[in-house]
Amino acid sequence: MPVETRYIRFTNPELNSAIVDYFARKPDSPYTEILKVSTTKELENPVAVLAYRKDTGEKATETISISLVGAALMLHCRIHDIRLPKGAKKSVEVQEGNVVLKVIFVSGQAAANSQQSSLGN
Repeated sequence: MPVETRYIRFTNPELNSAIVDYFARKPDSPYTEILKVSTTKELENPVAVLAYRKDTGEKATETISISLVGAALMLHCRIHDIRLPKGAKKSVEVQEGNVVLKVIFVSGQAAANSQQSSLGN
């Protein structure tokens, strides 16, 4: 089956927008205001935010996990009508200082999955 691989590169302003939008939609967000978003060299926590914390009111820099960054990027794609296949494998990478959402989709995978579930397998 053919495999489609997409690399969606986010500029710093787009990454900032994705992170801000993600936390703005979470009622339990730890931040009152995000001031700056930047990439780090850490693989597990590739993004850092400079923000005011709700609990202390103080400005702090904290790293964000790769899974949370992925969720923020997928939400950003949904908000901006960038379609992502449901059955695709998605991962986050940092390349040359930019955050990249890598999407791998095997053609026929979704059809095979729906056929299996409809057959009760």
